[in-house]
Amino acid sequence: MSAVKKTELIKSGFEAAQLTITMMRTVFNRIPPRKIVDFYINSDAKPKQLSEDIWNEFGDGTIECMKDGVHMLAVLWQSAWVAGDGDTSISASARKAITKSHAMKICQDADFLPSVGIADIQQYL
Repeated sequence: MSAVKKTELIKSGFEAAQLTITMMRTVFNRIPPRKIVDFYINSDAKPKQLSEDIWNEFGDGTIECMKDGVHMLAVLWQSAWVAGDGDTSISASARKAITKSHAMKICQDADFLPSVGIADIQQYL
């Protein structure tokens, strides 16, 4: 993956939406969802073998899609940083990486973003 280039930076929410839609189209063209569904439906493999078969069929494309998504997120974050003048508007102490122990204090709370089924998610949104 390459670093975000200055020419890739976006300047508005509309540009962010366009970038997102473009990335989604790229992913859909690279691995059409229907191909994955058809592959799954047409397989008579057991779950473990099916997982391996799906990876063998779509793994390389999946890796490329993940790289595209990670790069798009980097563009969005870097664009937000530049637009907000993060180098000067955010203090050096606030830019320090969070420590593992501090992160654990945040997320070890059982009520912090609990894992729930789709039927129960509304109360957390």
